[in-house]
Amino acid sequence: MKFERFYFRKHHKLITAAEFKRVFSKPKKLFGQHFIFLVRNNHLDYPRLGFAISVKKIRKSITRNVLKRIVRESFRLNRYQLVNFDIVVMASANAANATTSDLRKSVNKQLERIKKS
Repeated sequence: MKFERFYFRKHHKLITAAEFKRVFSKPKKLFGQHFIFLVRNNHLDYPRLGFAISVKKIRKSITRNVLKRIVRESFRLNRYQLVNFDIVVMASANAANATTSDLRKSVNKQLERIKKS
């Protein structure tokens, strides 16, 4: 049995403007306490993740990076169950004041909702 690694490689990222535009055009929106997930099916065999965390909502770059790190880690651990979705994550203003455990719970709850859909 081959051991599957839980890497987060470049092909798991939404990079180009066209990829983001495709998700923003007709997304399924999932609203959570700290994050908004925009989800759309892709025609690949793996999910991809992108971020649209604005400076207007989250002022400090350190906080934005922590939010991205938390979401990226949860995505990395759950990506084998998220078959073929493109996901863009946006943060709400109250995410800056939330604890790390609250943020993780919020992200995992959103990812569970995506798995069920």
